[in-house]
Amino acid sequence: MAFTGENVEADARLVLNDSDLSNQRYKSTEHMLPWINEFVRMIWNKAPASRFAATGELNTYAALTAITGATPFTDDKWRDALVDGVCVRAFEGEGKDDSDLDRAKHHATRFTAATGIPLIVRV
Repeated sequence: MAFTGENVEADARLVLNDSDLSNQRYKSTEHMLPWINEFVRMIWNKAPASRFAATGELNTYAALTAITGATPFTDDKWRDALVDGVCVRAFEGEGKDDSDLDRAKHHATRFTAATGIPLIVRV
């Protein structure tokens, strides 16, 4: 089933413990859009299986121009990978202590397991 950037953002905020609207670290809903697009593009380019819908039809690629835009993926496997990618970037940006980097590495490992694409945590 198709999902939107908004779904990915909401899932990532839950993982990041950033769902309280009055005290979000990432104030703008558009804050995560560049990260979502980064990983949509990465998965599209490097994981050919992501290009096909469950029906066998070829999905079309398009970068999201708004957080509510639908991603080109229909399988929830890719949704989870996108959430992990966004969490990697968020925890890298936090980088306040080793636990943030450990969390980034954990999500990078999950992303790689789901996609087959190696993801290195930026230190």
